[in-house]
Amino acid sequence: MITSVTMLLAAGVLLSGCQLTLFSPRYNQQASRWMGVLFFGFAFTLIHTSLEGQALLIDNTALQIVFEIPVFVIAPALYLAIMAFTTANYQASRRDLVHFIPLAIFGIGLVIGLQHLLPEQLLPPNGSRWIGLFVMAFIRAQALVYWILSFRRLTKYRRTLKVYSADVTTTDLAWVQWFLIAIAAAIVLWIVTWLFHSSWLEDFVPFGYLIVAMTVTYFGITQRELFPYSQKHRDEIQSLNNPSPDAVTSLRLSDDEIEANKARVEELMAKKKLFLDPDLSLPRMAEEAGLSTHALSYLLNTGFGENFYAFVNRYRVEEAKYLLTTRIKTLSMLGIAYEAGFRSKTTFNNAFKKHTGLSPSQYVANGEGNSEAASPA
Repeated sequence: MITSVTMLLAAGVLLSGCQLTLFSPRYNQQASRWMGVLFFGFAFTLIHTSLEGQALLIDNTALQIVFEIPVFVIAPALYLAIMAFTTANYQASRRDLVHFIPLAIFGIGLVIGLQHLLPEQLLPPNGSRWIGLFVMAFIRAQALVYWILSFRRLTKYRRTLKVYSADVTTTDLAWVQWFLIAIAAAIVLWIVTWLFHSSWLEDFVPFGYLIVAMTVTYFGITQRELFPYSQKHRDEIQSLNNPSPDAVTSLRLSDDEIEANKARVEELMAKKKLFLDPDLSLPRMAEEAGLSTHALSYLLNTGFGENFYAFVNRYRVEEAKYLLTTRIKTLSMLGIAYEAGFRSKTTFNNAFKKHTGLSPSQYVANGEGNSEAASPA
C-alpha cells in the first residue's frame, strides 16, 4: 500500500511539473515544452507501475494502451529538451519526429496484440514472451543511449559557452547536469528493478523515484533564460558554435585590417567601458564595434589570442585592481566584483587569480595595488 501511494505521489509531483513547464513556460519555451512531455511520460510510467497486477488494468485493454505507450516518449523528450536548451536558435521541426518512430511501431504492435488482430499460429512458441522481453530491454537501452547523447550535448555546449558570454555562472547549465544525474538515477532504479527482485528493493525504489521526481521538477520550474538575445543574434551564436568552412575562409583579414580593428575595439573598451555591463555579450559588443559577430570573434582569437570570455574579464580584472587600490575601504569584495562588471563573486575570484596569480584578498594583503592606482581606462 505504501509503495503504491509513494509511486502515485511521485507521479503527482511530475504531473504538476508537466503543467508548469508544458503549458506556462516562462523561459526557454521550446525546451520547457519538451521537458513537460518528459514529465508526462515519466508520470504515466510510475502510475502504470503502481497499477501492475490490479484488475483495473488487467481487464481494461484501452487503459493498458494508454499506460504502456508513454514510456516510449521519455527518452526522446529528454534528448530534445537538452537539444533545445543548448541550441541558441532551436525550433521544433518534422525531423524531431524521427525520434518517435519506436513509439509508433510499438503503439501499432500493442494495439494489434491486445486486440488479438494477429493469428496465434503466426507466432512461434513463446513468441509473445520473447517479444515482451525484447521490448522491455529495448526501452531501457533506449533510455541509456539518449541519456548519453544528452550528456554529450551538454558537454559540447559548455565548451563553447565562453565564445560569446563573458559570465557563464547563469548560462553554464550546471542545473541541467544535476537534472541529468537525477534522470540517470531513475534509469538505474528502472533497470535494477527489472533485473533483480527483492522485498527490500521493492520497498526502497518508490522513495527513490519520489526523490528523483521532486528533484527534476524543482530544476524544471526554476530554470533561467539562457539566450536573452534577438533571433538574429541567436542565429549568429549558433553559427559560431557550428561554423561552416566558407564562413571561416571569408573572415580572414589582412594584418593591417587586424591592427585597425584591434585599435577600434581597444578604444571602445577604454572610452565606453563596455566591460562594466555584466550582461555584455559578443553580439552586443559586435554591434558597438561595427563588426559582425563572426568578425569580432575572429578578431579576438586572431588579434588578441583570447576568446570573448577571457578578453572581457581581463579588462574587468584591471578595473577590479584599480578599485581594490582606491575603494577597498568603502566597498566589500562582492561590491568591487559588481562594480568591475562581474556578475558573481565566483567568476570574479577565478578570473582575478588567473590574471594575477593571487586572489583579491591576497592582492590587497600583499599591497600589490599601491603602485597601480591609475584607472585602467
